[in-house]
Amino acid sequence: MTRAYIRAKDRIGTTIKNFKILDYKRENGETYFYIECLLCGNRKWMKGSEVTSGKSVSCGCYNKNNNLKKAEDLTGQEFGELTVLKATEKRSRNGSVIWECKCSCGNYVSVSSQRLKDGSVKSCGCLRSKISTKKAEKMAEIILEGCIEDTNIRNLTSKTPKNNTSGYKGVSWDKARQKWVAQIVFQGETYHLGRYYKKEDAIFAREEAEKKLFGEFLKEHEIEVPKTKKNKKIKGIEDYNGVTYSSVEEMCRIHKVPYNVYLGRLKLGWTQKNALETPYGCTDHLGNWFKNEKEMAKAHGVNYATYRYRKDRGDDLEKRLNPKKEPKHFKIVNNYQFVNEKECTDHTGKRFNSIKEMCEFWGIRCDTYSQRLHRGKTLEEALTTPVKKIKNKIKKQRKMKR
Repeated sequence: MTRAYIRAKDRIGTTIKNFKILDYKRENGETYFYIECLLCGNRKWMKGSEVTSGKSVSCGCYNKNNNLKKAEDLTGQEFGELTVLKATEKRSRNGSVIWECKCSCGNYVSVSSQRLKDGSVKSCGCLRSKISTKKAEKMAEIILEGCIEDTNIRNLTSKTPKNNTSGYKGVSWDKARQKWVAQIVFQGETYHLGRYYKKEDAIFAREEAEKKLFGEFLKEHEIEVPKTKKNKKIKGIEDYNGVTYSSVEEMCRIHKVPYNVYLGRLKLGWTQKNALETPYGCTDHLGNWFKNEKEMAKAHGVNYATYRYRKDRGDDLEKRLNPKKEPKHFKIVNNYQFVNEKECTDHTGKRFNSIKEMCEFWGIRCDTYSQRLHRGKTLEEALTTPVKKIKNKIKKQRKMKR
């Protein structure tokens, strides 16, 4: 049985549970009632669905008095460096009381009871700086204990750190010069040991410097050095000259050949020497380097279609890059092939005023004709080979079915 519909206007003056409806309004497509709570006498606007559904019991006063726990009195208690003074009217998101506290340093802060009890807040912030200064003092004491003549012995005898990319202390890669750099620091002074093409040479220079600088110092103070494997072999790959690299990427970077290009050349059957020695890209007749032929033609002001035509014609590199345009009786077809518009003859000896007229006579398109010649077909094959019209047949079959 359906419930009878009552207008909002007719509900004025009626009572639903603990709500006395005084007025109504429409806002954003919804009905709102101006109610008076019979429990506390508070008046406020509430959604009509909340009032008429029967689920709401009060304006909110019932929960405050019955369901919510009463706040614990923390006045006078101490939490770390904070002393609780009094409760404020503010509440946190979870409903806990925010207390006004005084820190041992004299500052006043407001902290919720939950954060005071779980120990997440113990001061106004001064405790953090105290702890950090204590840790710094301890670290300074530890470092000073291991120092002799302003030299930290732990740095001399420590192992290679994990973030070291070369695998050896004091050896790094110089990207600008494409070489390995060796250096050493001792008693506040930096000694540059040079740059090397081979990684082994840089490691050898570093080891020799360690023997001269560190060795004498450690012997004087009778400090034992942990044993390490000398002349450690580098696991990597060798090129055709016998130079060892840590990875294939490093070898390609030094030889200035992209990694993908190197792998592609090996798949085509190239030897390692040719794959690494053959320069990537192309150079013009002036010696300038370009990534590809298209970029080179653009730099010389030559259309790439013109460049390809001249290359197929057998012109040398200088003629291909000549910015002078082709004669007027040449035109581009399909962005890559040229067609002569002067008088021409077909394979039977018949004369035509232009290639366009000859192609129309044989029933083919000019770009189809030029493409066939570009693929190496003879004049007779280019003109007489029938064009496949599969798409037209499919369209006719579909029309027949309909």
